[in-house]
Amino acid sequence: SALNSGSQFVWRNAGIASTSGNNDTSGSSAVGNLEFHTNLNGTAATKKVEISAGGILTTPYQPSFHAYGTGMANQTAVGNHGTWNQVHDRGNNYTAGSTAYFTAPVDGVYAFYAQANFNINTSVPAFWRISKNNVDSGIFYESTTGGTWAHIQAFITMSLSANDTIRWLYQGDPDEGAEWAQCGGDLIG
Repeated sequence: SALNSGSQFVWRNAGIASTSGNNDTSGSSAVGNLEFHTNLNGTAATKKVEISAGGILTTPYQPSFHAYGTGMANQTAVGNHGTWNQVHDRGNNYTAGSTAYFTAPVDGVYAFYAQANFNINTSVPAFWRISKNNVDSGIFYESTTGGTWAHIQAFITMSLSANDTIRWLYQGDPDEGAEWAQCGGDLIG
């Protein structure tokens, strides 16, 4: 049965829900929502996905992270320079700091991004590079001279296996701080 497999299907309508034959009238969730709950080894069920009566889909356990960079000095060689400060890390899969990296918790397709303003009067070329399992997997490049700043944005989707790691590397002279250098990623499917 669904109860023995560790999964439950819950449909809330008019304040009554069915979870493998048990009625829940606690009103802990909004009336008319479609919810998906799981439990592990007989523990209390936890809501993993919800579609609200208004059609809004929420996935509060979907892996996601966002960080901003500090201490990001001019670098003439590509590397994992500076310190990445975690803003959010849903699932505890991101390791912040000077060796920042993301570890895929499950097989799937992930979307990753990075952005910063690079001072091209100081250092050219400037670029972001993404590394999967310490192998270069993409580069986002600016080699223009003249002017002061080049805004370099990087976005990539990648198929990862569980325990693959992703790192954002850079070369050049990026601006830093919560508004200037950012990176992140999300499981999308």
